[in-house]
Amino acid sequence: MTNNRIIIFARQHFEQEFDFITQQWQHLKITEC
Repeated sequence: MTNNRIIIFARQHFEQEFDFITQQWQHLKITEC
């Protein structure tokens, strides 16, 4: 396993998690208003 592969995997996983969190956050903001 190369470091580049680990970094790419971690980056993709983090982006997916971040997209999910932002969607949940936007949903919360919409429901609060």
